[in-house]
Amino acid sequence: MQKKKKKIVRNIDTTYLHIGVILSILELSSHGFALGLYPKGLTLMEIFVHRYILMILPTSSQCGTLIVYPTGIPFGDDHRGCKILLTTRLENISSDMGCQKKVFLSLLSENEEWALFKIIAGLSDGESTLNIVAKQVVRECQGLPTALETVGRALRGKDAYEWEAASKLLKNSQFPDLGEIDGRTYTCLKLSYDYLKPKETKLCFLLCCLFPEDYNIPIEDLTRYAVGYGLHQDVKSIEDARERVYAAIKDLKDSCMLLGTETEEHVKMHDLVRDVAIQIASSEEYGFMVLKKWPRSIESVEGCTTISLLGNKLTKLPEALVCPRLKVLLLELGDDLNVPGSFFKGMTAIEVLSLKGGCLSLQSLELSTNLLSLL
Repeated sequence: MQKKKKKIVRNIDTTYLHIGVILSILELSSHGFALGLYPKGLTLMEIFVHRYILMILPTSSQCGTLIVYPTGIPFGDDHRGCKILLTTRLENISSDMGCQKKVFLSLLSENEEWALFKIIAGLSDGESTLNIVAKQVVRECQGLPTALETVGRALRGKDAYEWEAASKLLKNSQFPDLGEIDGRTYTCLKLSYDYLKPKETKLCFLLCCLFPEDYNIPIEDLTRYAVGYGLHQDVKSIEDARERVYAAIKDLKDSCMLLGTETEEHVKMHDLVRDVAIQIASSEEYGFMVLKKWPRSIESVEGCTTISLLGNKLTKLPEALVCPRLKVLLLELGDDLNVPGSFFKGMTAIEVLSLKGGCLSLQSLELSTNLLSLL
């Protein structure tokens, strides 16, 4: 029996090694598509076809049915040795992907969520007054691990009065219709956001939602966006601003509001947390707008301070855009798209422009006298 157990562990380790080497060779993009060797995906298929391998692939609302084929992963009745497990929050994705069997994961039980929350919030055993209030907070999280984790970290080390205030806030909150975001989840994550200190850390968190879903966020780009938005105006150099951003990133990771990556130069944001961040950032207080396509009404963006269309290769731009408050503009364009010469005339306050793809004449920026960064 013991030998069999060791064999299983060895096979799992070998599988991870094969997958890691193969995917690194294929130079996979952040969305899982092979950039370097496609359409030579048959090499990957040949390696997989005679092995019993379980591939676990996270999906998002941006994933389509092509996630398997460009990487060359064997799929279908002819390749039963390779099993693919997709994880998603949206049931329609599993239908679109033609999944053969759906397994619904239930929320944590009452005992499980309390055990997890105790560890995260640093609570001791027993029926203390603090634990009684803490259990009320846990009930409001309704077994969602992301809510338990962020709320637990936010309240860790706080006194009984703050726990009581948090409990009442969660219990009495109204839950508006936020589309794909559950209202109670929004309230829990918003509470964690409200506990962030100082204000610069909050804004650093909101700037992260400008990047596409499941994106490895370069902290260098984040630093330049922060400076352009007006953060850390008291620093003397970009290096000082970078140190401030790294300090904010550490606080956000400690609060479970951001996730680490394989490198210290990048950070990630959970898609559910990103949805909440977009809701907060799009308020009148901040004036962010995160879009998948250019809006039909140009007037709807006039009051924005920050606009992001990253992750969406635009094929058309308006001739001109009047955004006198706009500080940060992040665009991703089709390679053949020419930016209109008058496009930036109404953006007198712009300080950061990130432009991926497209063709830009520097003469079109001659009126953008505040521009600090062109990425």
